[in-house]
Amino acid sequence: MTDELDARVLAQYQGPEHAALHALVVALLDLVDTLSARVAELEAEAGRHSGNSSKPPSGDTLAQRQAQKARRQGWTSKGRPKRPKGKQPGAPGAHLRSPSRQDPQVEVLDVVIPHPPTVCTGCGASLADAEVVATETRQVFDIAEPKIVVTAHG
Repeated sequence: MTDELDARVLAQYQGPEHAALHALVVALLDLVDTLSARVAELEAEAGRHSGNSSKPPSGDTLAQRQAQKARRQGWTSKGRPKRPKGKQPGAPGAHLRSPSRQDPQVEVLDVVIPHPPTVCTGCGASLADAEVVATETRQVFDIAEPKIVVTAHG
């Protein structure tokens, strides 16, 4: 569109009496092109900061620093991370169970403490004569108190 406009404007100013105006219009159009390129260059430079270029953080303007701070605060909500902690759902866990077997971590247990439910948590009915449908077992590894052994050498 600019070339079409340039051609229409220059067509109006043909002839010896308009030679000075013709030269001025050509010079002004060249100046507009030069200044447009410079504005684009300066806008690109203004958009650079330490987060998206190799500029050091000390070269950031106050507005850029505040924008980075706002982005960082958006990553967390009230001091808590946005992402949940732990492994991804469905990923295999890292624990004492053998990867090839689904049995308990330790075959021979020292103590087994059963914790049968006495009443139904839904309706409150007694579960004394109820059939066991499923069980869940947890193993706790306790470290024994160290015992001091005193030995006399004579």
